Amino acid sequence: VISRLKRNDLMKRVLDDRFKISSLFKTDPDLKNMRFIFNQEFTELFAQGMKHYLDGDWTIAKQIFEKTLHMIPGEKDGPSNTLLGVIEENNGCLLYTSDAADDLLCVDLGGRRIIK
Repeated sequence: VISRLKRNDLMKRVLDDRFKISSLFKTDPDLKNMRFIFNQEFTELFAQGMKHYLDGDWTIAKQIFEKTLHMIPGEKDGPSNTLLGVIEENNGCLLYTSDAADDLLCVDLGGRRIIK
């Protein structure tokens, strides 16, 4: 019963914008324990990879994710593996649905643009 009340209280605070979910990564013992294997080097490198991925520079993102994929001893990093799969499935080309890419080298595919 107490766990349910705590969970309900947390949910209310999250919905009222009085609580930042990201703070749980520093305070929740289970999340802290789960993230123990991710050192600062991994975290910073993965963040760089995500920046390049989101910026559409998949060539560099792929190189970074290939490094982070095997940085955890005895494990494959799941998010790195998934993002590498997305890049591979799309042949390293980012699909755009916006005209915001007009100034980049791209191919128009009926309203969709592929950035190479």
